[in-house]
Amino acid sequence: MRPCKWIIRILCLVLCVILSVPAPLVGAVPAEEVVQQRSAGTMTCAVHNSAYSSSPVIGRLEDGTRLTVLAQRKDFYKIDCYDMTGYIARSQVEQLDGEYYVNCKEGSPEVQTISYMTHGQLLSVRDSLVRNARKHLGTPYVYGGTRPGGFDCSGFTGYLYSKQGVSLNRSAADQLSDGIIVPREGMQVGDLVFFRETGSRKLATHVGLYVGNNQIIHAGNKGISYATLSGEYYGEYFLCARRIVTAGTVEVEQLPAVDLGAGMMRTVQASARRTS
Repeated sequence: MRPCKWIIRILCLVLCVILSVPAPLVGAVPAEEVVQQRSAGTMTCAVHNSAYSSSPVIGRLEDGTRLTVLAQRKDFYKIDCYDMTGYIARSQVEQLDGEYYVNCKEGSPEVQTISYMTHGQLLSVRDSLVRNARKHLGTPYVYGGTRPGGFDCSGFTGYLYSKQGVSLNRSAADQLSDGIIVPREGMQVGDLVFFRETGSRKLATHVGLYVGNNQIIHAGNKGISYATLSGEYYGEYFLCARRIVTAGTVEVEQLPAVDLGAGMMRTVQASARRTS
């Protein structure tokens, strides 16, 4: 056989092998490399000032929070809320092994779902809150004031949060219900700090923004200024703290991707633990 025939046969064999290998699908990438993050949320239950559903809400507790029950009043449990006491509907509580836990019932008027931020979003919001607050240092106190020309205490905190796209109630007492109940020793930058003067009939008489290092920025008698929580007034009349924004579970979802081996599409989901 002539050498050229062998060469032709070899070339034909190589060509057949090349043609038998499937071409890669355009744009296909391994499923493990395509991920998308989105913030999740949690249900919270109302804590009331007294054992009636019509009484003012003084804060909210997250689903699954362990409770210290002090007494039972009709359809409510009286509970320890760190620096305050409050009442939570018995229908929103479950007992397990002698312990009490918040068990939010979806659809109940006592329950609200709050959205978590990612950790990065939370850090950005906290930084913006403090930077914006500092810009107004020295601004005079104006009763009823909600704008840069003059603020009262709740007008100032409401203004700061409005710049972050978060709407708060107008008065200090009503802003108690805007956030999750947190202990004084667990306060973080951006939390609201409430005060109540002795003898006042109001649920809260003053509010400021916690900026760390045991300090708040607030609209006091001297205008927008810093105050230390160990000071005479603020140490004596400290009431409680509320968290308005928080980071939580972030769902990590793998987007549909073509499996190069079988030509299939699949998605996988996982959850990261709450970060704050």
